[in-house]
Amino acid sequence: MVSRTKIIGGTLLLTFAATCDSLPSSLLPLSNGKVLIDITVDERTRLVHHLGFTNRSGGYLHRDSTGDRLWFSIDLRRNNQPPEALLVVISTNGVRMKPWRIANERMSDDEELVVWEERTNSTYKVRSGERFPERSFFHDTSGDWIALGKQGRSWLAKLDTPAAVAAELPTNHSFITVFAQGQTVHIFSRLGWRNGEGPMRYLVYDFARGTQPVQDRSFSWARAVLDMDPSIGMAVINDNNSFWGRTWLFDLKTGKRKSIRATDWTLFVKRELAEKWIDLTRRRP
Repeated sequence: MVSRTKIIGGTLLLTFAATCDSLPSSLLPLSNGKVLIDITVDERTRLVHHLGFTNRSGGYLHRDSTGDRLWFSIDLRRNNQPPEALLVVISTNGVRMKPWRIANERMSDDEELVVWEERTNSTYKVRSGERFPERSFFHDTSGDWIALGKQGRSWLAKLDTPAAVAAELPTNHSFITVFAQGQTVHIFSRLGWRNGEGPMRYLVYDFARGTQPVQDRSFSWARAVLDMDPSIGMAVINDNNSFWGRTWLFDLKTGKRKSIRATDWTLFVKRELAEKWIDLTRRRP
């Protein structure tokens, strides 16, 4: 018997227990074919070793904006050698690898380099070739959207035109995460990452309807958003309790939340992708 969350009509119910022999404990079933998967560094390292790189461990794990792919990079640099890296993409079809650049980069949903830092002058560029405005910095990106900041000001822009402001974001906020689904963009914003630098602002923009937020809410208990899925309206959030901080599965529609286990990466992905990840990262004899 294991405790688990049940979704009925898109609503998060926090008290439900049932036998669940078909899914491992690292997967929490949700609606719309999505699951919440809890992934460890050891699993990623095992996959790197299975791929033949026995003296490497791999970089930070990301997902694409739809939950169809997971990705990370492998740094292949050796002493006194030019930089060399691989992109590792995991999908339901298996693993693909391609030459890559490690430079504070992000991958687009079509598996291409979409944002990166130039090694020669520490400026950022996007896939269109445009540079960030002078002295601006990168908050986050999702789908076709990017959030930038500069001297206490932050803004949301289309990814290919980072200087063209689509919406102004909260002033003096330096801890901003972005989750996009088409023309709808979800923003979580705080003054900073420390416990006392709240509250968290939650803004939702629907650019098919205009440039003003269609939602603007505050969460006094929330510190950091680990992941959010716009398609099901749920987020994984660390709280700001300085004595016993916990991680929560938070239903943004109902305001209900459930304490969950979180290790290194806790991500919303499609169930088939999660099952593929588990298969690829199994321990081998």
